[in-house]
Amino acid sequence: MASALNLVAWACLPFLLRAVLRMIFMLIVKHPIVSPGLSGLVSLPFLSKLLMSVDLFFLWFAILLILGIRKADNLPLGKAAAGVAIVLILALLAQAGLGTLTGNLGGMIITRPF
Repeated sequence: MASALNLVAWACLPFLLRAVLRMIFMLIVKHPIVSPGLSGLVSLPFLSKLLMSVDLFFLWFAILLILGIRKADNLPLGKAAAGVAIVLILALLAQAGLGTLTGNLGGMIITRPF
């Protein structure tokens, strides 16, 4: 378990680079990024939230995970890729579902009787 956690931690380095590049971009243009990732390509809220995290850095992360799991567990490329793809798709779906839910709850008005 410790080796798997170490592998995921090292594979997350592309996200650090993405965060630094986003920070530099926002400091230069002086406004936040409106549609990060591929979210600007769709108008549906769920798909927009789903594609918000998908970019080149996410793909780089997935490739590093596949190569690391393949090497650490001596798995064939197909099994390693399938395992990583299933976990990443489930994580993206959960993130998009929670993001859509909180976005929909944000527009609700709470009225107090007193």
